[in-house]
Amino acid sequence: MIPKKWTLFANHQNKAGLLSSLFYIVVILLLGIPIWYKTTTPLRHSLPDISSLLVHSQMISNQIEITVVSIGDQQRDQLRNELVDNWKGNFQGNVAFRYAWKVRQLVKEEKQIFVASQSLYQIDRMLDELESHRIKGHLFIYLIPENTITELVSKSVLYGSSRFAYISVKNDELKSEKSNEKPLSEIIVETVETMLEPKRSSKSELLRSEASKAVDTLTFLLNNEIDILINLVMEDVEEAIEFQDSKRFKELKNITRIAFLKQSGIFELIDAKITTQMVYYALPPSFIDSHLANSEKNNRLFKTSSVPQLLNAIESRIVEHDNKQSYLLTVYIPSQSSNSPLFFFEESTGTKSNAIVTPYRGGILVWNDADDFNVGFKSFMRNLIGLNPYENDDYLVKNNFFTKWELDAVIRKVTLLQLAKTLSSLESIEKLLGKVSNIVILEEIATKMHYAVKLSHESMDHLAIANLEGAFNLSCKAYKASETAFFDPSLLALLYFPDDQKYAVYFPLFLPVSLPLIASIHHIIRSMNK
Repeated sequence: MIPKKWTLFANHQNKAGLLSSLFYIVVILLLGIPIWYKTTTPLRHSLPDISSLLVHSQMISNQIEITVVSIGDQQRDQLRNELVDNWKGNFQGNVAFRYAWKVRQLVKEEKQIFVASQSLYQIDRMLDELESHRIKGHLFIYLIPENTITELVSKSVLYGSSRFAYISVKNDELKSEKSNEKPLSEIIVETVETMLEPKRSSKSELLRSEASKAVDTLTFLLNNEIDILINLVMEDVEEAIEFQDSKRFKELKNITRIAFLKQSGIFELIDAKITTQMVYYALPPSFIDSHLANSEKNNRLFKTSSVPQLLNAIESRIVEHDNKQSYLLTVYIPSQSSNSPLFFFEESTGTKSNAIVTPYRGGILVWNDADDFNVGFKSFMRNLIGLNPYENDDYLVKNNFFTKWELDAVIRKVTLLQLAKTLSSLESIEKLLGKVSNIVILEEIATKMHYAVKLSHESMDHLAIANLEGAFNLSCKAYKASETAFFDPSLLALLYFPDDQKYAVYFPLFLPVSLPLIASIHHIIRSMNK
């Protein structure tokens, strides 16, 4: 028989062991498991509702304010009804346009301009000075009686340098002059569609080298920044110092730094910077002559198939800029002692030109005559933003960088592309989170995503009320916020282990303690039951 004191000691020992085991269990439940959950669960702040942005993007409506101004005795009420009832918008292309028509006669300021001006050029310039006519995206169509303005005698439609178009019409009919009796409303709509989506013509394209491919210029314009690098290559190096003091060099600076950067309106679309540098000894003395085709009597014809070798020789001598947002324009200046101008020659088509588009983003311009740089640089800059390199015959003002309605059209396209890219980036993040659960979403990233969604909604709302400038500014901010969130390095900062290794890491820590603890509790309970 066991003495009573041993029994009491055994009972006391069992109770102490039980309490000790329960203490460890409480520590595991209250501290161990929460710590394990905390360290194996990624930090993820709430994300915005991207599905609502997707729905909104599929319902984008670009409202276009169009004012039709009747100068003669046209039946304005009938024309207004026909436009409003039959031409509510254009919903067939990739971009939906909803037209907001307004038909009226000349207001006081416009009437004074038409009376005082001697030509359509003056009218176009003075109309642009009116504050009410300078709203981005707002189009004005002027119906001018036939034979009252010289410039419209041979043309039925002329497009102004601002946001105006001029249509020659008969005095008492709703049909345009020289339009084969086509209804005036149809002519007006065709004019509006041309101003909203300027068409590129294959006939006016720049010559391209064999290795070059068409570049998506709109994607290139998404960041609203560009560095234009102009490399001057002299055929005769000894003429370089003389050229820098010449009128042609002053003309180059005036065209690039004043006419383009300050007067063309390009600053409304992108922040452009121009760097000009002289490249010495870029080509061997006989390089050009060794790559000539059968030249004409007074011209040297450089084969387009040799353009890559020409580029390699020049690029090996230039200072490269570490910037993906750059446009490289090489200006080759033939020697003044040479009486033979240099042209690029496409042997398969027999086409020759002093300008050629090179691979990636750039071009080469040969400055033969005095006006070559003026025309060539403008053509390259128009091509850069996705417009026809050369103006059409129905443009009122020739030799212009861009018309304001062309810039508006490009701005609208860039706005829509920025909104689409913003949505794509946000959707990519959302899909990535669905596939990889351990990605960390910091508060800063979540805030940027919410900000991008908010600005995108607001930008679309501005497009719906014809506020192109506001929509563009908001889409730029939304795009930058989404890109910053998408490329943030913290998205790559995964936890130290994936889901299937959470338990593998912590089991070696808990098992040595848990198994003896469970066995001890089991033994104590059995002893107490006996």
